[in-house]
Amino acid sequence: MRYRLRTLLIVIAVLAAVLARVAYLKRQRDFHRQEANRLATQIATFQNYDVRDIREKVRHIGTFGPTARGSTIGADLPGKYGSPEYEDTLTNWHLAHEHEILANRYSRAIYRPWALVWDDPNSVPDQARWVDIRVATYSAILAVAMLAAWKWWPKTIVSSKAEEDHAVG
Repeated sequence: MRYRLRTLLIVIAVLAAVLARVAYLKRQRDFHRQEANRLATQIATFQNYDVRDIREKVRHIGTFGPTARGSTIGADLPGKYGSPEYEDTLTNWHLAHEHEILANRYSRAIYRPWALVWDDPNSVPDQARWVDIRVATYSAILAVAMLAAWKWWPKTIVSSKAEEDHAVG
């Protein structure tokens, strides 16, 4: 099978767009995981707990949600309710959970790069969409542009040998 150069360029452009989206989603996932781990380390150091236990709790709540069994926060925090120590620890717990939720969302979106990733961990969109409108619009514009380029691109120049054969004949 022989392909024209413009067909190859179109295929490479589409592949590059998809891979760029996947790379963005992976970078966002890694950033949020790193932040969740950093906060879990701070919590563990501050409360004198094992870091692995705190990370496991954060992952559990990030995966199953705040209503999951054993996901209560605040019952065993150091300090008195309302004290700066208590508030700082509680804030770190909530931030760690938010980052873990976002990391899970980006991780799932890697396998569906066309899907919308909702960036607010405390709420969900009113209407969950299967496809991100922005990505779909950009993809459609890119597809139309590539189709137009493929359809109306000037034909390749005929080689001089073929011209000579045509002129002689």
